[in-house]
Amino acid sequence: EFYVNQLSVLEKSFGFDKVIAGEAKKYIELLEDSQIVDDMQYITERSNDLAFAKKLVRASRHSPVFGDVSNENIINFSKKHRYLSKVMKLNHSEDAFVLKTKTSQDRFIKMMLDDYLVSELTNNDYESLAKNSLKTA
Repeated sequence: EFYVNQLSVLEKSFGFDKVIAGEAKKYIELLEDSQIVDDMQYITERSNDLAFAKKLVRASRHSPVFGDVSNENIINFSKKHRYLSKVMKLNHSEDAFVLKTKTSQDRFIKMMLDDYLVSELTNNDYESLAKNSLKTA
């Protein structure tokens, strides 16, 4: 049995931090190619933070949005969403997100992970990590 007191030490000792950074860089390149983000400089700089790099990797591997939903539909969703329409900024031509702050970057990642949901019953907006799919047979 092994007990890990500090996960960060384990990550650095076995080079997991380098693997995470490499995977985050790949996602950044995909984002840049998609042109959904106005200026990638801020996300690129922040990707040196291991915690944020992990979020990027998670989005790259588990996003039901990125690559499957068009930029136009993602932007339209953010413009119509009661919460996101007030907090997510677009560039002047409204064809890309401006992500200069940590908060806007985090919101963008959550949007790519489809974490913003609306209850059809109560019409309330939710931020949800666990999205257990309910498919009828």
